[in-house]
Amino acid sequence: MVYIVVPIFNTEKYLEQCLKSIHKQTYQNWKCLLVNDGSTDGCSQICETFANGDSRYVYIYEENKGLSAARNKGIECAIDFSGGGHDFVCFVDSDDYIEPDYLEKMLEPYQANSSLDLVICNYFNDNTPKENSFITQSKYGIRDRIETMREFANPKSFKGFAWNKLYKLDLIEQNNLRYDMNCILVEDALFNHQYMSCCMQSYYVDCPLYHYITRSDSLTNQSFKEKNWKLLESYRNIIKFCGLQKDKELDVLLNENYLNHEITILKKMKFSKTPVDREKMQWLKEKVKSEIRSIWCAHNISLKRKLMAIYLSF
Repeated sequence: MVYIVVPIFNTEKYLEQCLKSIHKQTYQNWKCLLVNDGSTDGCSQICETFANGDSRYVYIYEENKGLSAARNKGIECAIDFSGGGHDFVCFVDSDDYIEPDYLEKMLEPYQANSSLDLVICNYFNDNTPKENSFITQSKYGIRDRIETMREFANPKSFKGFAWNKLYKLDLIEQNNLRYDMNCILVEDALFNHQYMSCCMQSYYVDCPLYHYITRSDSLTNQSFKEKNWKLLESYRNIIKFCGLQKDKELDVLLNENYLNHEITILKKMKFSKTPVDREKMQWLKEKVKSEIRSIWCAHNISLKRKLMAIYLSF
């Protein structure tokens, strides 16, 4: 059984397409857990329609607590339904959708190799005008724990998203893994590093099976908000956790990502349409300025971003 967790918050415009794509799966042994995180639009009615029409859709309503809480609720419900079986769980964001053979192709590596702990796929980026596909530098096949964690931290790879992965539910249960409620924007990256630290091998399916849609009003596209500061704190937690792996290449990748986040936040502050804390902005400006040498030498920061860092900090 595959449990598909769909966290939902005010995505009425996209939700029906998402749930229809799940209904079209060629692999039929699934249960879809619709976790409505206090939506105020028409999401409730859409969820009820699907749940009433097919018993494999389970509708769960929660007061608004955020994405991490909604995913955690889905995990807990999946564990309750599973009863300790060898089942799987995946996450599909309610404004995205999946290919009809998504589950079938994600399960194939597990069926061929019982020692695998995680399966990952490539994905379509529906906002990319040219090929409509995100092409990674990753090659298909098996990776060990450290190789996989490096890929999570590599901005040119399959990354640490929640939604292009198929997890073993018993591993999540046995290790009591949940999304960190205090982690902002990179909660899925932290969860994936924590999950993989309990694993031995992953498998990458170099076939785009998931459709990722970036909305103009999504959290990652908003102008500066005070909670953006928590992003840096959250990423420091990832760096601290992954430091336990004692892998220099992983440490470098994560630290370069952290520098990238600093540049992003400084840019948002400088061009924010709403008032910002000038003292904090000056502090971050001086910090980025002091790190210019590291930024310039970073392999995973583009030239455009490096020049932006210089412009913002001088």
